[in-house]
Amino acid sequence: MKNIFPESVICLRWPCKKLLKEEIVEQSFGIIPLRKWDKGWKALLIQHKAGHWAFPKGRREKGESPQETATRELNEEVGLHVCSFFPGVSFHENYEYEKGGKRVRKKVEYFPALVEGKVKLQVKEVVAAKWVSLRGAVNMCTFAEAKTLCEKLVIWFSRSEGK
Repeated sequence: MKNIFPESVICLRWPCKKLLKEEIVEQSFGIIPLRKWDKGWKALLIQHKAGHWAFPKGRREKGESPQETATRELNEEVGLHVCSFFPGVSFHENYEYEKGGKRVRKKVEYFPALVEGKVKLQVKEVVAAKWVSLRGAVNMCTFAEAKTLCEKLVIWFSRSEGK
């Protein structure tokens, strides 16, 4: 019997669902840029060309460590420099999206860091940047995964500030 359906279609129930031919796993690294202000800590969020608000991040180049990647991306996207990392602390974000008929599973590791310098946007990728309170970052981030990450950051800061 000849299969009348293309390989990329499976009908488990109506309507038929199209299967993605390939799944890609991407890993990126980013910085959660932080500064201490009179009224507490603030984080820098950037608005990507696609319109969403998040932290700076990018893919690793050959020979880079995760923190080197994150530091380079911070400098490229917003012109800031890392003064110091918070030792032993990182936050993770996992999400999926479709690109060119392929499912992309994205894993991002963020390193909170004290930063310095003047914000200078990489106009090819970044539309805007804004310093916001940690709780403000929860509200300003576009996607649920980023909001959850910010909530974890708020909890971590509230626990570590008392130590």
